[in-house]
Amino acid sequence: MEPIHPVWDEATVWDHSVDLRHRWLSAPQHLVGLHGEVVLTEGPIGFELAELAVYWRGPGRPVHHRLESGALTFEEGAALLERLDGDELGALVVATVRRLSNRRRRRYRRCELCREMVPPEHRLGDSVCMTCATEQLGVVY
Repeated sequence: MEPIHPVWDEATVWDHSVDLRHRWLSAPQHLVGLHGEVVLTEGPIGFELAELAVYWRGPGRPVHHRLESGALTFEEGAALLERLDGDELGALVVATVRRLSNRRRRRYRRCELCREMVPPEHRLGDSVCMTCATEQLGVVY
């Protein structure tokens, strides 16, 4: 399994209003995957893997949440868990992390000014990153 990191530092906001599965809201969450783009949520009887998403509540205030679309939940007693042995479950978890991470990475674009790959939440429009927009185009956030 790829490394697990704490999801957010204390200055980052986690918006629970966009989460529909309220039973997961108070559970510990971690970023997993090679690029830290999948949210692993530890639940009382299992865990969930979901794609990371970010939107801006204001300047310098990113709000992180997990996307429901494509999420995979593993709970005790689930039919899937009863059919898989440990190796199969591990392979399924790794494949799910890769799938969700790749799905997010497909939305990255190269900034036409600095040539860095940036996620959608760090772009002005579709072609310029926020750093270049500020430094080279004079945009103020």
